[in-house]
Parts: sequence; structure tokens; C-alpha cells
Amino acid sequence: MIAKKTFFIVTVLISHHLFASQPYYRNITEQERTDFSNLPIKDMVQKYPAIKIIEIQPDNQRYGICHNYAISKLLDLKGKISSTFPICGNDDWHTKINFLQRYCQEVSQPTKGGLVIYYDSLNPSYILHTGLVHDENTVESKWGIREEIFLHPTRYVPKNYGDKTKCYVLKIDKNLIIDDLRKHTSHYIYQQDCIIANKALISRAEEGNSEEVWSIWQRNMCTSIEFSNCQRQSLIMIAAKTGNIVLVKLFLKKANLKKQDVNGNTALDLARKNKHKAIVKLLKKEKKRRYPKPTFRYNKF
Repeated sequence: MIAKKTFFIVTVLISHHLFASQPYYRNITEQERTDFSNLPIKDMVQKYPAIKIIEIQPDNQRYGICHNYAISKLLDLKGKISSTFPICGNDDWHTKINFLQRYCQEVSQPTKGGLVIYYDSLNPSYILHTGLVHDENTVESKWGIREEIFLHPTRYVPKNYGDKTKCYVLKIDKNLIIDDLRKHTSHYIYQQDCIIANKALISRAEEGNSEEVWSIWQRNMCTSIEFSNCQRQSLIMIAAKTGNIVLVKLFLKKANLKKQDVNGNTALDLARKNKHKAIVKLLKKEKKRRYPKPTFRYNKF
């Protein structure tokens, strides 16, 4: 009788441990998962205090979407992907590069600092989201093109990130992976992908589609805000010329404000010529912040 009772208690404890540690979706409603996708950030973190914002992407850096952020931080290259590899880095990590198969091994339990990937049970081969394991039940990840980095319970992610997870750890030294990636991504196909993405960036800017410009720039790590049209006008120059103040604000602290087009115009010149006063004010203020005039002190003898 004692043996049976002991067996029952041990079984319950083991079952409870497995239930608690499995990073799948439980006790979460469809409405909650929809909220994670649609609610404004401020409303979401207020309604779901278990979700924390631990960082906001700095104005002068680009972390990219979830795959870019998680894998770059895993390799100690956070914010440096665009200057390290000529890679778009959107789904490329899990398709063209096969990062998990080449450099990782799957583990049965979440390992701090390792990767957690999300997928849909109906299509397990397609990875929808990538995060970093913070602890057994918590993940650090970036959601799409949002600028915030979240620390959240594993199951607390937007609805379109699927309903299952798997965990991975590196099986190769980080420096060896970086060396191999440098060789692998120098291939012609990646260079071509980058050219296509940069042309799309300029095209959307000229159309005035600020949201799509931001999306392309975040999703494609090899795109450059200094890539130019046939008049040698970069994104901020196009925005200053056309009066797109939203786009100017997005790249104000990142762009080269001294760059000139074929006619010798800077972004500030283009804004002035086209009488976009609010943009002129923004550009002058940023120019003053970056390039303050030297002050001279005269000693009295």
C-alpha cells in the first residue's frame, strides 16, 4: 500500500514538472494571443504584466526581426549583422543558411542562452519565430519590426507565431560559426538579394510608403539607408524632397546629412527648396546636435 502511494506521489510530481516545463501553449485563450498581435505596446504590457520590455532598439542601430535579433545576440553580434555578413537575414537563417541544422543541436529542455523556435503543428518545417531562452519558462525575443525587446512567458507570443516550440543550443564554437558564415554568405545569390531589397527600399520611399520602407529595412539586414536613386538621393533626401516627415523622423539619427545628390543638394537643401518647413526645422536641429560649431575662448593678457 505504501509502495503504491509513493509511486502515485512520484508520478504526480513528475507529471507536474513536465507539464510546467513544456514551453507549449496552455491556459491561454485565443483572445489573449490575438491581443499580443494587435494591441498597442503600452496597452499590452499594462494588460499582461508578465510581459516586460527590457530594451528598445537604439536610434542608431538595427536589430532586425526576431530571427536576426536572437541569432545575432547568440553569436555576440547584436546590432552588427549588417556590417558582418551580406545577408538579408529575414527567413534566410532557417532556409538558405539552415542555421539550426549546420550549427545547432536540439535539446529536450530549455537551456539558458539557447534558442527557442516557434512553429505551427500543421506545418512543423516552417519556423515562424525565434527567441532566446531566458530560463525554463521565459523567453527573450523581438516581435517582428517592433522596436521593443520583450521578456515574456514562453507561450505569450502573437497568434501567428504558431502553437509549438523546440529548443536548440550551439554545437560549434561561435567564432568558427562566424568564419563559416562569412564564407557562406559571400556567395553571389546573397549579393543579388541585397541589391533587390535596396531597390525595393528606394522604390517604396519614392512612393511615400513609410511603413513598407521601415519593414524592408528591418527585415533585410543588408539594406542601406544610404542606397540612392539615379539622382544619388538617399532615403532621407527623398523624404525631405517629397515632404515625408514620418520617414525623415524614422532615419533622422541614422542618415548621413552631409550627403549630396547629383546637383549638390543635401537633405536640408531639398527640404528648403520644396518649402517643407517642419522638415527643415528637424534637419537643422539634428545637424546642430551632430556638428556643433566650435566655441573659442580668448585669454586676457
